[in-house]
Amino acid sequence: VTRILAAQHKVYEMHKATNPVITEKDVENYNQFAPRSVFAKTDDGVPQNLDKDGKYCFFVMTDVETELKDDGTVDVDTFKGKWFNPGEIIDNLKAEFPNSVAYALSEYPLAWRISRALSDAMGYEVVFITYTNPQAYVGKECLSSRIISMMQAMQVSDRISTIVHFGNPFILEDVPHVPRIIIGGGFKKSVDAAFDVLTGKAKAQGNLT
Repeated sequence: VTRILAAQHKVYEMHKATNPVITEKDVENYNQFAPRSVFAKTDDGVPQNLDKDGKYCFFVMTDVETELKDDGTVDVDTFKGKWFNPGEIIDNLKAEFPNSVAYALSEYPLAWRISRALSDAMGYEVVFITYTNPQAYVGKECLSSRIISMMQAMQVSDRISTIVHFGNPFILEDVPHVPRIIIGGGFKKSVDAAFDVLTGKAKAQGNLT
């Protein structure tokens, strides 16, 4: 709390100043905020990162209003400029993990998409990429019961190895046990930092609130 109040006071004083002073240390701290805040929790013997040669089926969650193509892709321009961009994430995952497949999945998937997702995941290690985006009037933050049910069904046979989540971490209390969980904040630099952990380019250093 003391650190937060000090930061708020500093920003307030900078707003009042005609020529606010931003030091190199300030810039360094800002640039390190995202990578230092990513949190990872893994079972004993499970590394934070995925094997680049592994065979994974990635499901990248989108909001219910996003129109998905029949092949499970999303128009990359739909999320242009937003902090969470499923199309861009899918492209990056395919580039980083060439033996894998990646699909967009609505937070409220239709029955046929759930059926196809369960079928497409056969023979792969499953990774969910999820997020929450706080909004007024939508009530409590949570993953939909459809997503939770999918996870529960897959974990009957331990299919899910990883969840990468952005935003409120407490919604993951409803999901079944998963060996590897990576959590980032709800902003673009944190998304990039979390995927650096997933791909082995960095180590998670953050703590949960």
